Amino acid sequence: MADVLVGFCAGVREGDLVTLESSTLAAPLLRELYGRVLEAGAQPLPRMALEPLTENLFMYVRRGRLGTTARPNRCATATSSARPPVSSAGC
Repeated sequence: MADVLVGFCAGVREGDLVTLESSTLAAPLLRELYGRVLEAGAQPLPRMALEPLTENLFMYVRRGRLGTTARPNRCATATSSARPPVSSAGC
């Protein structure tokens, strides 16, 4: 599956900066993706969300802040060459 996501879905090439983003539920897949990205000559940028932190976000965030994106997230997304589609929903 990692080969298909990196090579076909995301079209990762040498020199790409590849954002690998998901929760810890998909850690085994992210580990495989990380290796395939390195094999392709690209630079992986792993970003893992911890489930309890996400719960805290919804419990404590002020109304109106949920629609905003933090500056580090915008920068990582803007400079990334590829983002293989990874979702831990339903795992």
